[in-house]
Amino acid sequence: MPRQWDGESSRICPLCGRTFTDGGFVIPTDPEHGDSFTYCRTCQDTNEAAFDRYRGPYLPGRVSCRQRTVFDVITADGPVSAHASGALQRAGRLPAVGDFVVLLRQQEAAAFTIVDILPR
Repeated sequence: MPRQWDGESSRICPLCGRTFTDGGFVIPTDPEHGDSFTYCRTCQDTNEAAFDRYRGPYLPGRVSCRQRTVFDVITADGPVSAHASGALQRAGRLPAVGDFVVLLRQQEAAAFTIVDILPR
């Protein structure tokens, strides 16, 4: 899960554009180099509420890049590559860069599948 930001100075949330000074959450974008982005508590609460119905092998992520059918997704454990599920493809609901998504971790295949797009 994201770590809580220390709140030393004000920031602008990349999701909603609000300025905030407390309660921000940090999502690592490149854990090896310490790169990350911080977003406000309101956006954190909204995304957590939308993700609450998923349990087990599911994890939240944010799409950082799309390359045809492969999506680079940032998770709390670091970046992963994923494909959109067949159901999303048939419905014409492919995530865009910046979308928060639900990933299904398939342990046996060492793969990730995007199964849902959280509300924007």
